[in-house]
Amino acid sequence: MYNIQSGIKRRQFPEPVSAATAKCLKNSTGPVKLGMTGIGKHMKAVRGIVIDSLNRVVISTSLDGKVKFWDFNTGIIIHEIDWSTSGAITKARLHRHSDLLAASCDDLCIQVVDIEIYKIRAWGAQGRISDFCFSNDGRWVLGASADRVIRVWDLPTRHIINGIRTKSDVTAMAFSGTGEFLATAHVDSVGINLWTNRTLFRHVPTRHLDEKDIVDMTAPFASGEGGVSAIEAALNPQGDGEDDCTGTYTTVNQLSSNMLTMSLVPRPRWQTLLNLDVIEQRNKPKEAPGTPEKAPFFLPPLGHTAERSRVLRMSRDSGESTFTKLLREAADCNNGDYTVILAHLKALSPSTADLEIRSLQVNELVPFVRAMTQRLRSRRDYELVQTWVNAFLKCHPEAVMSEEDVRDELRKWMVEQKREASRLAELVGYCSRVAGFLSGR
Repeated sequence: MYNIQSGIKRRQFPEPVSAATAKCLKNSTGPVKLGMTGIGKHMKAVRGIVIDSLNRVVISTSLDGKVKFWDFNTGIIIHEIDWSTSGAITKARLHRHSDLLAASCDDLCIQVVDIEIYKIRAWGAQGRISDFCFSNDGRWVLGASADRVIRVWDLPTRHIINGIRTKSDVTAMAFSGTGEFLATAHVDSVGINLWTNRTLFRHVPTRHLDEKDIVDMTAPFASGEGGVSAIEAALNPQGDGEDDCTGTYTTVNQLSSNMLTMSLVPRPRWQTLLNLDVIEQRNKPKEAPGTPEKAPFFLPPLGHTAERSRVLRMSRDSGESTFTKLLREAADCNNGDYTVILAHLKALSPSTADLEIRSLQVNELVPFVRAMTQRLRSRRDYELVQTWVNAFLKCHPEAVMSEEDVRDELRKWMVEQKREASRLAELVGYCSRVAGFLSGR
Protein backbone atom coordinates (compact mmCIF):
# COMPACT_ATOMS: atom_id res chain seq x y z
CA MET A 1 0.00 0.00 0.00
CA TYR A 2 1.40 3.40 -1.08
CA ASN A 3 0.60 7.03 -0.29
CA ILE A 4 -0.75 8.68 -3.43
CA GLN A 5 0.78 12.12 -2.80
CA SER A 6 4.28 11.15 -1.66
CA GLY A 7 4.54 7.71 -3.25
CA ILE A 8 5.98 6.29 -0.04
CA LYS A 9 5.23 2.67 0.75
CA ARG A 10 3.08 2.49 3.87
CA ARG A 11 2.15 -1.13 4.40
CA GLN A 12 2.28 -4.64 3.00
CA PHE A 13 -0.33 -7.39 3.37
CA PRO A 14 0.77 -9.45 5.20
CA GLU A 15 3.37 -7.42 7.05
CA PRO A 16 6.94 -8.71 6.58
CA VAL A 17 8.54 -10.50 9.54
CA SER A 18 12.09 -11.24 10.55
CA ALA A 19 13.99 -14.26 9.25
CA ALA A 20 13.76 -16.05 12.59
CA THR A 21 9.99 -15.59 12.79
CA ALA A 22 9.58 -16.73 9.18
CA LYS A 23 11.63 -19.87 9.95
CA CYS A 24 9.46 -20.65 12.96
CA LEU A 25 6.28 -20.23 10.96
CA LYS A 26 7.68 -22.50 8.23
CA ASN A 27 8.67 -25.23 10.66
CA SER A 28 5.38 -25.00 12.58
CA THR A 29 3.34 -28.18 12.32
CA GLY A 30 0.14 -26.92 13.96
CA PRO A 31 -2.72 -25.05 12.26
CA VAL A 32 -2.10 -21.42 11.36
CA LYS A 33 -4.30 -19.08 13.38
CA LEU A 34 -5.81 -15.85 12.09
CA GLY A 35 -4.56 -12.66 13.66
CA MET A 36 -0.90 -13.66 13.58
CA THR A 37 1.64 -11.35 11.94
CA GLY A 38 3.26 -12.47 8.71
CA ILE A 39 0.77 -15.12 7.63
CA GLY A 40 -2.11 -15.30 5.15
CA LYS A 41 -0.51 -14.44 1.81
CA HIS A 42 -2.13 -15.67 -1.41
CA MET A 43 -0.65 -18.65 -3.21
CA LYS A 44 -1.52 -17.37 -6.69
CA ALA A 45 -1.92 -14.03 -8.49
CA VAL A 46 -4.16 -11.42 -6.86
CA ARG A 47 -6.98 -10.39 -9.22
CA GLY A 48 -9.02 -7.98 -7.06
CA ILE A 49 -8.38 -5.46 -4.27
CA VAL A 50 -11.09 -3.29 -2.64
CA ILE A 51 -11.24 -1.16 0.53
CA ASP A 52 -14.36 -0.50 2.58
CA SER A 53 -15.81 3.00 2.95
CA LEU A 54 -14.28 3.56 6.43
CA ASN A 55 -10.71 2.46 5.60
CA ARG A 56 -10.90 -0.34 8.14
CA VAL A 57 -10.71 -3.46 5.99
CA VAL A 58 -8.75 -4.31 2.84
CA ILE A 59 -10.23 -7.20 0.83
CA SER A 60 -8.20 -9.16 -1.70
CA THR A 61 -9.21 -11.96 -4.08
CA SER A 62 -6.90 -14.32 -5.92
CA LEU A 63 -6.75 -17.10 -8.47
CA ASP A 64 -6.29 -19.50 -5.54
CA GLY A 65 -10.04 -19.09 -4.88
CA LYS A 66 -9.70 -17.34 -1.53
CA VAL A 67 -11.08 -14.04 -0.25
CA LYS A 68 -8.93 -12.50 2.49
CA PHE A 69 -9.88 -9.67 4.83
CA TRP A 70 -6.96 -7.59 6.15
CA ASP A 71 -6.85 -5.01 8.90
CA PHE A 72 -6.08 -1.68 7.25
CA ASN A 73 -3.97 -0.32 10.13
CA THR A 74 -1.98 -3.40 11.16
CA GLY A 75 -1.83 -5.50 7.98
CA ILE A 76 -2.96 -8.62 9.88
CA ILE A 77 -5.44 -11.03 8.28
CA ILE A 78 -8.72 -11.04 10.21
CA HIS A 79 -10.90 -13.36 8.11
CA GLU A 80 -10.70 -15.70 5.15
CA ILE A 81 -13.31 -17.26 2.84
CA ASP A 82 -12.33 -20.30 0.80
CA TRP A 83 -14.01 -20.52 -2.61
CA SER A 84 -11.43 -22.82 -4.10
CA THR A 85 -14.13 -25.37 -4.87
CA SER A 86 -15.69 -22.81 -7.22
CA GLY A 87 -12.40 -22.26 -9.03
CA ALA A 88 -10.31 -19.15 -9.40
CA ILE A 89 -11.73 -15.72 -8.56
CA THR A 90 -11.28 -13.45 -11.58
CA LYS A 91 -12.92 -10.13 -10.58
CA ALA A 92 -14.21 -8.39 -7.45
CA ARG A 93 -16.53 -5.42 -6.95
CA LEU A 94 -17.57 -3.70 -3.69
CA HIS A 95 -20.70 -1.63 -3.13
CA ARG A 96 -19.54 0.75 -0.41
CA HIS A 97 -22.94 1.93 0.80
CA SER A 98 -24.25 -1.58 1.52
CA ASP A 99 -20.87 -3.30 2.26
CA LEU A 100 -21.59 -6.02 -0.28
CA LEU A 101 -18.71 -7.73 -2.09
CA ALA A 102 -19.33 -9.51 -5.38
CA ALA A 103 -16.77 -11.80 -7.02
CA SER A 104 -16.89 -13.82 -10.22
CA CYS A 105 -15.51 -17.34 -10.25
CA ASP A 106 -14.49 -19.84 -12.91
CA ASP A 107 -17.54 -22.01 -12.20
CA LEU A 108 -19.68 -19.44 -14.12
CA CYS A 109 -21.22 -17.89 -11.01
CA ILE A 110 -21.14 -14.61 -9.09
CA GLN A 111 -20.69 -14.88 -5.33
CA VAL A 112 -21.96 -12.05 -3.12
CA VAL A 113 -20.85 -11.73 0.50
CA ASP A 114 -21.69 -9.23 3.24
CA ILE A 115 -18.32 -8.08 4.59
CA GLU A 116 -19.83 -7.41 8.02
CA ILE A 117 -21.40 -10.81 8.72
CA TYR A 118 -19.72 -12.84 5.92
CA LYS A 119 -23.04 -14.19 4.61
CA ILE A 120 -22.69 -15.69 1.14
CA ARG A 121 -25.10 -15.89 -1.78
CA ALA A 122 -24.44 -17.25 -5.27
CA TRP A 123 -25.92 -16.59 -8.71
CA GLY A 124 -25.15 -18.64 -11.81
CA ALA A 125 -24.77 -17.76 -15.48
CA GLN A 126 -24.52 -19.78 -18.68
CA GLY A 127 -21.01 -18.68 -19.65
CA ARG A 128 -17.78 -17.21 -18.36
CA ILE A 129 -18.39 -13.90 -16.57
CA SER A 130 -16.75 -11.11 -18.56
CA ASP A 131 -17.77 -8.23 -16.27
CA PHE A 132 -20.34 -7.32 -13.64
CA CYS A 133 -21.37 -4.39 -11.45
CA PHE A 134 -23.80 -3.26 -8.76
CA SER A 135 -26.70 -0.90 -9.32
CA ASN A 136 -26.46 2.52 -7.68
CA ASP A 137 -28.64 1.45 -4.72
CA GLY A 138 -26.99 -1.97 -4.31
CA ARG A 139 -30.25 -3.83 -4.97
CA TRP A 140 -29.19 -5.42 -8.27
CA VAL A 141 -26.14 -7.24 -9.60
CA LEU A 142 -25.73 -6.93 -13.35
CA GLY A 143 -23.49 -9.44 -15.07
CA ALA A 144 -22.39 -10.09 -18.65
CA SER A 145 -21.28 -13.55 -19.67
CA ALA A 146 -19.70 -15.23 -22.67
CA ASP A 147 -23.12 -16.34 -23.97
CA ARG A 148 -23.69 -12.62 -24.92
CA VAL A 149 -26.41 -12.17 -22.28
CA ILE A 150 -26.65 -9.32 -19.77
CA ARG A 151 -28.53 -10.58 -16.71
CA VAL A 152 -29.98 -8.55 -13.83
CA TRP A 153 -30.21 -10.32 -10.46
CA ASP A 154 -32.41 -8.90 -7.71
CA LEU A 155 -30.55 -9.42 -4.41
CA PRO A 156 -33.54 -9.51 -1.98
CA THR A 157 -35.48 -12.08 -4.04
CA ARG A 158 -32.48 -13.83 -5.70
CA HIS A 159 -34.39 -13.75 -9.03
CA ILE A 160 -33.26 -12.86 -12.53
CA ILE A 161 -35.65 -10.02 -13.23
CA ASN A 162 -34.35 -9.00 -16.65
CA GLY A 163 -32.03 -10.20 -19.39
CA ILE A 164 -31.06 -9.14 -22.89
CA ARG A 165 -29.00 -10.96 -25.49
CA THR A 166 -26.67 -8.80 -27.57
CA LYS A 167 -25.09 -9.57 -30.93
CA SER A 168 -21.54 -9.37 -29.58
CA ASP A 169 -19.82 -10.18 -26.30
CA VAL A 170 -19.72 -7.53 -23.59
CA THR A 171 -16.19 -6.66 -22.47
CA ALA A 172 -16.95 -4.03 -19.80
CA MET A 173 -19.97 -2.48 -18.10
CA ALA A 174 -20.77 0.23 -15.54
CA PHE A 175 -23.94 1.49 -13.87
CA SER A 176 -24.47 5.26 -13.53
CA GLY A 177 -24.45 6.79 -10.06
CA THR A 178 -27.92 8.28 -10.60
CA GLY A 179 -29.40 4.93 -11.66
CA GLU A 180 -30.47 6.17 -15.10
CA PHE A 181 -28.15 4.36 -17.50
CA LEU A 182 -26.06 1.23 -17.98
CA ALA A 183 -22.95 1.67 -20.13
CA THR A 184 -21.49 -1.33 -21.97
CA ALA A 185 -18.54 -1.92 -24.28
CA HIS A 186 -18.58 -4.76 -26.83
CA VAL A 187 -16.20 -6.83 -28.88
CA ASP A 188 -15.35 -5.37 -32.31
CA SER A 189 -16.88 -2.04 -31.33
CA VAL A 190 -15.10 1.19 -30.42
CA GLY A 191 -18.24 2.88 -29.08
CA ILE A 192 -19.96 2.80 -25.70
CA ASN A 193 -23.61 1.73 -25.63
CA LEU A 194 -26.03 3.37 -23.18
CA TRP A 195 -29.07 1.46 -21.94
CA THR A 196 -31.90 3.28 -20.15
CA ASN A 197 -33.14 2.00 -16.78
CA ARG A 198 -36.72 0.95 -17.48
CA THR A 199 -37.77 1.06 -13.83
CA LEU A 200 -37.66 4.87 -13.94
CA PHE A 201 -40.66 4.90 -16.29
CA ARG A 202 -42.68 1.79 -15.49
CA HIS A 203 -43.13 -0.94 -12.92
CA VAL A 204 -40.86 -3.96 -13.36
CA PRO A 205 -41.98 -7.14 -11.54
CA THR A 206 -39.44 -9.07 -9.47
CA ARG A 207 -40.64 -12.50 -10.61
CA HIS A 208 -38.00 -14.91 -11.85
CA LEU A 209 -37.22 -14.69 -15.57
CA ASP A 210 -36.61 -17.96 -17.39
CA GLU A 211 -33.72 -18.29 -19.82
CA LYS A 212 -36.14 -18.83 -22.69
CA ASP A 213 -37.73 -15.44 -21.99
CA ILE A 214 -34.49 -13.50 -22.56
CA VAL A 215 -34.99 -11.30 -25.60
CA ASP A 216 -32.50 -10.44 -28.33
CA MET A 217 -31.56 -6.79 -28.44
CA THR A 218 -29.72 -4.89 -31.14
CA ALA A 219 -27.29 -2.29 -29.87
CA PRO A 220 -27.27 1.15 -31.53
CA PHE A 221 -24.74 1.70 -34.28
CA ALA A 222 -22.64 4.75 -35.01
CA SER A 223 -23.77 4.65 -38.66
CA GLY A 224 -27.38 5.23 -37.69
CA GLU A 225 -30.47 3.53 -39.06
CA GLY A 226 -30.27 2.27 -42.61
CA GLY A 227 -26.47 2.55 -42.67
CA VAL A 228 -26.57 6.32 -43.21
CA SER A 229 -24.64 8.38 -40.69
CA ALA A 230 -26.17 11.43 -39.07
CA ILE A 231 -23.39 13.66 -40.45
CA GLU A 232 -23.97 12.47 -44.02
CA ALA A 233 -27.71 13.00 -43.66
CA ALA A 234 -27.17 16.51 -42.32
CA LEU A 235 -24.76 17.49 -45.11
CA ASN A 236 -26.98 16.07 -47.84
CA PRO A 237 -29.48 18.79 -48.86
CA GLN A 238 -31.37 16.53 -51.25
CA GLY A 239 -34.48 14.88 -49.84
CA ASP A 240 -36.57 12.03 -51.13
CA GLY A 241 -39.40 14.16 -52.45
CA GLU A 242 -39.84 15.92 -49.13
CA ASP A 243 -40.41 19.62 -48.71
CA ASP A 244 -37.52 21.80 -47.69
CA CYS A 245 -38.15 22.78 -44.06
CA THR A 246 -35.26 25.18 -43.65
CA GLY A 247 -37.43 28.18 -42.76
CA THR A 248 -37.39 29.92 -39.41
CA TYR A 249 -39.75 28.52 -36.82
CA THR A 250 -42.23 31.05 -35.50
CA THR A 251 -43.31 30.71 -31.89
CA VAL A 252 -47.06 30.31 -31.50
CA ASN A 253 -48.61 32.66 -28.93
CA GLN A 254 -51.36 30.20 -28.08
CA LEU A 255 -51.58 26.56 -29.10
CA SER A 256 -55.36 26.34 -28.78
CA SER A 257 -58.20 28.68 -27.93
CA ASN A 258 -59.35 26.18 -25.28
CA MET A 259 -56.07 26.45 -23.38
CA LEU A 260 -55.41 29.02 -20.68
CA THR A 261 -52.09 30.67 -21.50
CA MET A 262 -49.83 32.52 -19.11
CA SER A 263 -47.61 35.37 -20.22
CA LEU A 264 -43.83 35.15 -20.51
CA VAL A 265 -43.39 38.17 -18.26
CA PRO A 266 -41.11 37.38 -15.30
CA ARG A 267 -42.97 36.91 -12.05
CA PRO A 268 -41.15 39.71 -10.14
CA ARG A 269 -42.47 42.29 -12.62
CA TRP A 270 -46.18 41.74 -12.07
CA GLN A 271 -45.69 40.94 -8.38
CA THR A 272 -43.95 44.29 -7.98
CA LEU A 273 -46.95 46.00 -9.56
CA LEU A 274 -49.22 44.36 -6.98
CA ASN A 275 -47.04 45.45 -4.05
CA LEU A 276 -45.86 48.79 -5.38
CA ASP A 277 -47.51 50.74 -2.54
CA VAL A 278 -45.77 48.59 0.06
CA ILE A 279 -42.43 49.00 -1.70
CA GLU A 280 -42.79 52.77 -1.89
CA GLN A 281 -43.73 52.96 1.80
CA ARG A 282 -40.76 50.82 2.75
CA ASN A 283 -38.35 52.91 0.65
CA LYS A 284 -39.66 56.21 1.98
CA PRO A 285 -36.83 58.20 3.64
CA LYS A 286 -37.02 58.53 7.40
CA GLU A 287 -35.92 62.19 7.34
CA ALA A 288 -37.06 64.98 5.04
CA PRO A 289 -34.47 66.04 2.48
CA GLY A 290 -32.53 69.08 3.58
CA THR A 291 -31.71 72.20 1.64
CA PRO A 292 -28.73 71.60 -0.63
CA GLU A 293 -25.61 73.54 0.04
CA LYS A 294 -24.89 76.55 -2.11
CA ALA A 295 -22.64 75.92 -5.03
CA PRO A 296 -19.42 77.91 -5.49
CA PHE A 297 -19.74 81.33 -7.16
CA PHE A 298 -18.15 80.16 -10.40
CA LEU A 299 -20.82 77.42 -10.96
CA PRO A 300 -24.19 78.47 -12.42
CA PRO A 301 -27.30 77.48 -10.43
CA LEU A 302 -29.40 74.52 -11.54
CA GLY A 303 -32.32 76.78 -12.33
CA HIS A 304 -30.48 78.20 -15.36
CA THR A 305 -30.61 74.79 -17.03
CA ALA A 306 -34.40 74.64 -16.94
CA GLU A 307 -36.53 75.30 -19.96
CA ARG A 308 -36.75 79.07 -20.48
CA SER A 309 -39.51 79.08 -23.05
CA ARG A 310 -42.92 78.75 -21.40
CA VAL A 311 -44.55 77.97 -24.76
CA LEU A 312 -42.16 75.10 -25.48
CA ARG A 313 -42.56 73.76 -21.95
CA MET A 314 -46.36 73.80 -22.13
CA SER A 315 -46.41 72.18 -25.56
CA ARG A 316 -44.10 69.44 -24.35
CA ASP A 317 -46.06 68.72 -21.15
CA SER A 318 -49.44 68.72 -22.86
CA GLY A 319 -48.58 65.76 -25.14
CA GLU A 320 -50.42 62.50 -24.40
CA SER A 321 -48.54 59.29 -23.70
CA THR A 322 -48.30 56.37 -26.09
CA PHE A 323 -50.53 54.27 -23.84
CA THR A 324 -53.29 56.90 -23.88
CA LYS A 325 -53.01 57.34 -27.63
CA LEU A 326 -53.24 53.60 -28.30
CA LEU A 327 -56.18 53.25 -25.91
CA ARG A 328 -58.06 56.06 -27.61
CA GLU A 329 -57.41 54.65 -31.09
CA ALA A 330 -58.57 51.18 -30.01
CA ALA A 331 -61.75 52.65 -28.48
CA ASP A 332 -62.54 54.56 -31.69
CA CYS A 333 -62.00 51.45 -33.83
CA ASN A 334 -65.17 49.55 -34.67
CA ASN A 335 -63.72 46.05 -34.27
CA GLY A 336 -62.60 46.74 -30.70
CA ASP A 337 -59.17 45.09 -31.04
CA TYR A 338 -57.00 45.89 -27.98
CA THR A 339 -54.09 43.61 -28.83
CA VAL A 340 -51.65 46.44 -29.57
CA ILE A 341 -52.30 48.36 -26.37
CA LEU A 342 -52.07 45.20 -24.25
CA ALA A 343 -48.74 44.32 -25.85
CA HIS A 344 -47.52 47.85 -25.07
CA LEU A 345 -48.73 47.62 -21.47
CA LYS A 346 -47.01 44.26 -21.08
CA ALA A 347 -43.67 45.76 -22.11
CA LEU A 348 -43.80 48.56 -19.53
CA SER A 349 -41.94 48.42 -16.23
CA PRO A 350 -44.02 48.03 -13.02
CA SER A 351 -43.66 51.69 -12.02
CA THR A 352 -44.49 52.94 -15.53
CA ALA A 353 -47.50 50.64 -15.83
CA ASP A 354 -48.75 51.86 -12.44
CA LEU A 355 -48.34 55.48 -13.57
CA GLU A 356 -50.24 54.85 -16.81
CA ILE A 357 -53.12 53.17 -14.96
CA ARG A 358 -53.28 55.99 -12.40
CA SER A 359 -53.28 58.61 -15.19
CA LEU A 360 -56.40 57.23 -16.90
CA GLN A 361 -59.12 59.83 -17.44
CA VAL A 362 -62.77 59.14 -16.74
CA ASN A 363 -63.57 58.65 -20.41
CA GLU A 364 -60.70 56.11 -20.69
CA LEU A 365 -61.84 53.81 -17.89
CA VAL A 366 -64.47 51.98 -19.91
CA PRO A 367 -62.10 51.13 -22.82
CA PHE A 368 -59.51 49.90 -20.33
CA VAL A 369 -61.94 47.52 -18.60
CA ARG A 370 -63.21 46.43 -22.02
CA ALA A 371 -59.64 45.56 -23.04
CA MET A 372 -59.22 43.46 -19.89
CA THR A 373 -62.47 41.60 -20.62
CA GLN A 374 -61.41 40.90 -24.19
CA ARG A 375 -58.03 39.53 -23.03
CA LEU A 376 -59.69 37.34 -20.41
CA ARG A 377 -62.15 36.04 -22.99
CA SER A 378 -59.26 35.07 -25.30
CA ARG A 379 -57.64 33.14 -22.36
CA ARG A 380 -54.24 34.79 -22.73
CA ASP A 381 -52.01 36.56 -20.17
CA TYR A 382 -54.21 35.32 -17.36
CA GLU A 383 -52.01 36.45 -14.45
CA LEU A 384 -51.31 39.85 -16.04
CA VAL A 385 -55.02 40.57 -16.48
CA GLN A 386 -55.59 39.80 -12.80
CA THR A 387 -52.73 42.12 -11.83
CA TRP A 388 -53.87 45.01 -14.06
CA VAL A 389 -57.46 44.84 -12.84
CA ASN A 390 -56.21 44.74 -9.25
CA ALA A 391 -54.13 47.88 -9.82
CA PHE A 392 -57.06 49.54 -11.63
CA LEU A 393 -59.44 48.99 -8.71
CA LYS A 394 -56.85 50.36 -6.26
CA CYS A 395 -56.27 53.53 -8.30
CA HIS A 396 -59.87 54.42 -9.29
CA PRO A 397 -62.29 53.37 -6.52
CA GLU A 398 -64.22 56.68 -6.61
CA ALA A 399 -64.78 56.52 -10.37
CA VAL A 400 -65.99 52.94 -10.13
CA MET A 401 -68.56 53.92 -7.50
CA SER A 402 -69.80 57.02 -9.37
CA GLU A 403 -69.74 55.98 -13.04
CA GLU A 404 -72.47 53.58 -14.11
CA ASP A 405 -70.77 52.74 -17.44
CA VAL A 406 -67.63 51.61 -15.63
CA ARG A 407 -69.65 49.39 -13.29
CA ASP A 408 -71.45 47.79 -16.26
CA GLU A 409 -68.14 46.92 -17.90
CA LEU A 410 -66.80 45.55 -14.62
CA ARG A 411 -69.88 43.33 -14.32
CA LYS A 412 -69.11 41.87 -17.77
CA TRP A 413 -65.53 41.29 -16.65
CA MET A 414 -66.73 39.53 -13.49
CA VAL A 415 -68.93 37.18 -15.54
CA GLU A 416 -65.95 36.17 -17.69
CA GLN A 417 -63.75 35.90 -14.61
CA LYS A 418 -66.15 33.55 -12.79
CA ARG A 419 -66.62 31.41 -15.89
CA GLU A 420 -62.86 31.04 -16.51
CA ALA A 421 -62.05 30.49 -12.82
CA SER A 422 -64.67 27.73 -12.61
CA ARG A 423 -63.32 26.04 -15.74
CA LEU A 424 -59.75 26.29 -14.46
CA ALA A 425 -60.68 24.86 -11.04
CA GLU A 426 -62.46 21.94 -12.70
CA LEU A 427 -59.45 21.13 -14.92
CA VAL A 428 -56.95 21.40 -12.07
CA GLY A 429 -59.13 19.24 -9.84
CA TYR A 430 -59.46 16.60 -12.55
CA CYS A 431 -55.69 16.49 -13.11
CA SER A 432 -55.10 16.29 -9.36
CA ARG A 433 -57.50 13.39 -8.97
CA VAL A 434 -55.98 11.49 -11.90
CA ALA A 435 -52.45 12.03 -10.57
CA GLY A 436 -53.52 10.88 -7.13
CA PHE A 437 -55.15 7.77 -8.58
CA LEU A 438 -52.07 6.84 -10.62
CA SER A 439 -49.72 7.40 -7.69
CA GLY A 440 -51.93 5.36 -5.35
CA ARG A 441 -52.58 8.19 -2.88
